[in-house]
Amino acid sequence: MLSPHTGRSIKLPAAEVLKSLPEIFGIRLNEEPSYDVIESDGNIKVRRYEPTVVASVTVSKSFEDFRNEAFKRLAAYIFGENEGGKEIAMTSPVLQRQVAGERIAMTSPALQAGSGIQWTMSFVLPKEFVTKSPPTPVDPSITLKNVAAQTLVACRYKGNNTERKMAVNRLKLEAWLKAHPSCKAVGEIYWAQYDAPFVIPFLKTNEALVEVSLDR
Repeated sequence: MLSPHTGRSIKLPAAEVLKSLPEIFGIRLNEEPSYDVIESDGNIKVRRYEPTVVASVTVSKSFEDFRNEAFKRLAAYIFGENEGGKEIAMTSPVLQRQVAGERIAMTSPALQAGSGIQWTMSFVLPKEFVTKSPPTPVDPSITLKNVAAQTLVACRYKGNNTERKMAVNRLKLEAWLKAHPSCKAVGEIYWAQYDAPFVIPFLKTNEALVEVSLDR
């Protein structure tokens, strides 16, 4: 894999190679954000998350091209393209969101044609970076952000995370929020992808997510 920023080969650390072997069968060894479940309703969960730090990059391309380039840029960052050349462990999930105002409907011609809009991908950095500064990216397109503790509603679904599945589960999450007015959305719905592309499809886990305020 080549870095889009430097053109250099991105070397996958040995620890990541070892973790990827059980992941083929849906066994995830990556660190995941910590949370408490406040409410559970089938595939819908209301969770309270601890603070995190994310590394993000925004790309304006077709969805598949966005995922390819954004992932490579962020992978290059955590695998050594940063000041000090530090290797950072891969975590789950990978977050993807459309830039505000560029929402695609499930039946949109843009969705069907895969035309380019702006998407942002984020890696959640390991918990250690909540209390210490993460290394600065070499790639200027990558930004680092501290995310405060938050309450999220998650709609979980399985399989390959296609645009159509993302749109369908966004609608399911919107319907649930409408039926539960005590959970008021703060911001836009986005998506979490927990597994690598090589994982057996029916074992893949994804979520549609939105931050909420609770009126209780």
